[in-house]
This record gives sequence, structure tokens and C-alpha cells, in this order.
Amino acid sequence: MQDAASLASNNKEFWMLLVYAARCVSDARPSLRAAVASCLLRTLERVQGDQKRWTRAGWTDFTASKTEYTVSASKVIETIREERQTTISCLSDHFTNYVGDYMDVKRNGRTDFRILTLSNSSSIRLAVISLLKKHPDITIQLLILESRPRCEGADMAAFIHEHTDVYKGRISIMLMPDCALATATKDVDFVLLGADRISHEGNVSNKLGSLAAAMCAKQQNRNVEVVVINDIDKIAGTSATEEELEVHPSSELSRA
Repeated sequence: MQDAASLASNNKEFWMLLVYAARCVSDARPSLRAAVASCLLRTLERVQGDQKRWTRAGWTDFTASKTEYTVSASKVIETIREERQTTISCLSDHFTNYVGDYMDVKRNGRTDFRILTLSNSSSIRLAVISLLKKHPDITIQLLILESRPRCEGADMAAFIHEHTDVYKGRISIMLMPDCALATATKDVDFVLLGADRISHEGNVSNKLGSLAAAMCAKQQNRNVEVVVINDIDKIAGTSATEEELEVHPSSELSRA
């Protein structure tokens, strides 16, 4: 934000630099473009609203008001970040309530759960922690696929382990190689997935291996619940273009 203000000589240039930066961030991960663009557009809309109010208030000398412009825009970004955290917390609450209903209807009150997930999703991390916090009678066996080549699953396992020390004895975490998928999906109650993008038809795009996990779990147990924990930002609108596939360097595999 400060860089944009230092490079701009007037309000219009400041705005154009913000738009350019937002476009670069949005294009950095094609598979996440829907979610990132939605959040950035909301941010830009609020910054633009502030700019219009500044103009009406007589702030026409951009050079003299650079600090105020920067501080105001930075506050907008911080507000958006806080709203995102609130949204993720709400998702965790919804999942917790869903599991409570599931226990009553399908488990006859049984409180031991076997959950499979993969990759590293902040929504899933907080959902699991929230489940332990709000249902003190629940015990969880959490199976996490390592998610090669970057092994994001190992990162998620480490995070959940670090933040569930207070619930020791109620959660066991098992990190499993991707090739053990068939073993991992046996007798699971839930397959928890995040989403990079959801099309307006409801098709989910996520980490490679998500479809295999869902299909393998369903093949072994038709009663397994496949749950996608996701917020509205990742749902593409009806006018959205087709999803772009990401191309990663071959070195990711050769180094793994």
C-alpha cells in the first residue's frame, strides 16, 4: 500500500496501481482465481467508496494526503481480513452443528469418528478444532494424506497437533502416504475436503487426489459423508470463465 502511494502522483494513479496489484495477485494462482478475485473486488469496491468520500470532503491534494489515503486503504484490507476469519469461524460452527445432527440421526448417539482429509485447508483445521471444543464427548481418529509433492498434509497434521494439546486423549492424528488411500478410506465416517473453486453448477475443484478419496470412500462405504467446507467467495458466478488448470514445474516431483 505504501509502495503504491509513493509511486502515485495523484488519486487516479493510486487507484490504477491498486487495481494492477490486485490483478497480479488474482492471476498468481489460476485455480484460486474465483475466490481471490471475489475478495479483492470487495476490497477495491470499499477503497473506491472511501476515495469518493475523500473527494466530496475536499481532499483533492493527493500529495499532501498520501498518509491518510494509505492508512484508510490499509484499514479496509484489515477489515476484510477480519471478516474472512469470521466467515471461517461460522463455517466451523455450521460443521459442528451438522455433526451433532448426524450423531443423533445416523449414529444413535455414538461419539467416536474416523475422519479422512488431505492437503492443508484452514477451514478444515478450524472445523476439526471446533468440533473437539464444542462437543466434549466426541473422540476423533483423523487420517491425513500427505498430499505430495509439497506434502501439505504434513503441515496440516503439525498444525492440528500443536493446537489440540488441550484435547489430548480425544484425538489421534495419523499421517498416511497417498498410495495408502484404499486403506485410509476404510471405515471412515467423513471425508472432509476444502475447495479451490466451485462452479455455479456445483462442481468442486480441489487438491489432486480429492476425487479419488471421495470415490474410494464411497466404494467401501456408501454411508460415508463427503463434506466440502467452503465459503461463498470460492463459488464462481454464472458469467465466470472456465477454470484454468495450473501447470507446475516438473522439479516439484523430481525433488519430492
